[in-house]
Amino acid sequence: MRFYQFLLLALIIISFTSCSLNFNNYELKTDLDTTGENKAYISGTIIKNDKSDKPYHLILYKVIKEKDDKYFYQLVEFSTHLKNENFQFVVQPGAYFLYACQNPTKITEKRLGYEFYSDYVELNKKKNRIDIEVKMSNDLQEVTDDNILIETTTQKSILDKISFKEQKTLDDNIFKRDNASIGLWKPLEFFKNIGGGVYTLEKFDKRKIPVLFVHGMNGTPLDFVSIINKLDKNKFQALVYYYPTGINLNYSVDILKTVFDYIRNKYQIKKTLIVSHSMGGLVSRGFINIYKDKLEIPILITISTPWNGQKFAKLGEDYIKYLPPSFLNMIPGSVYQKKILEDSFPKNLKHHLLFGYNGKSSLVLEKSNDGTISLSSQLFEKAQNQSFEVYGFNENHISILKSKKVINKINTILDSI
Repeated sequence: MRFYQFLLLALIIISFTSCSLNFNNYELKTDLDTTGENKAYISGTIIKNDKSDKPYHLILYKVIKEKDDKYFYQLVEFSTHLKNENFQFVVQPGAYFLYACQNPTKITEKRLGYEFYSDYVELNKKKNRIDIEVKMSNDLQEVTDDNILIETTTQKSILDKISFKEQKTLDDNIFKRDNASIGLWKPLEFFKNIGGGVYTLEKFDKRKIPVLFVHGMNGTPLDFVSIINKLDKNKFQALVYYYPTGINLNYSVDILKTVFDYIRNKYQIKKTLIVSHSMGGLVSRGFINIYKDKLEIPILITISTPWNGQKFAKLGEDYIKYLPPSFLNMIPGSVYQKKILEDSFPKNLKHHLLFGYNGKSSLVLEKSNDGTISLSSQLFEKAQNQSFEVYGFNENHISILKSKKVINKINTILDSI
């Protein structure tokens, strides 16, 4: 099977459909340019469904009209909610409808779920905001096998194995390097067999400050072993976010948000610190943008992050349908990069931007680089302007995670709170 066939199956990049809709002509979720004034808002409230205690899944589709008056539906946004609450999607002007589904409390042999369909909504410059009340149907509906959010007694939901704080050690087989490649090229297999999510490396202690580690493309939490081993265990406790790096980064952010909602509510977490490497910095920035009103995040440390993408992703733009969707996010100047840097940090957050410069020139990199990411991308002006501190090291993209100088610098930053 070709790479792109795997990717068409990846997580919520798949078409989520019900038996009453034909979504055969769906497109992969793409970045929508909602920067500047090009914005519209679809918000609302999820009404509690007393018949189920399962998470609510909201899927937003854009209605695309073709020349022959036929329509197809483009998946543009997705979010999971552990409880009934308010929601908001920021989109472009256009026509949309919202679909929602929820598993029953008692799973059956058939794919049965509660569903919701909104009316079509048209948003433009004059009417750029609409509220929708999401109320699930009273009766269970049978859905098609394409709806991988709805599970049966024999087929689990695609999100079923995601960890909401499972205790592991870094030498656990789940974090082995081979799984990183699976996460990049076969994300559906990753979710089915590995799961991902947030893991603790010790029994959770409410007295300690959580430090969330977010790895980069084709990585695992094992990348941080040298840093985590030197962490002050009397003051801090490590949480690691593990995700398949081939999926669209918007989904990586949404999964992290969902999992952290659960952890924050269960353990009454009020503060966390974040350390991320490479593409993980882009995921962390997206997470902060949507989570900054729920949690105090006084420190963000990013290491070798491509704030303006990677040149090799641009070279493969013509073949992007054969590549992991995250490559689309990594094209220099992508919409995802613009969107995450458009928002300002909370006033109490200090971003420490660490970078490496021990690389050689190559056909796909600028002369100044760390062997993987160009210096101009690591030091993208807008990211620098939003940072509290910028600090460079004579290390490459991998060695920077093992450098004693880097580890000492990270510990100094963490100890400053």
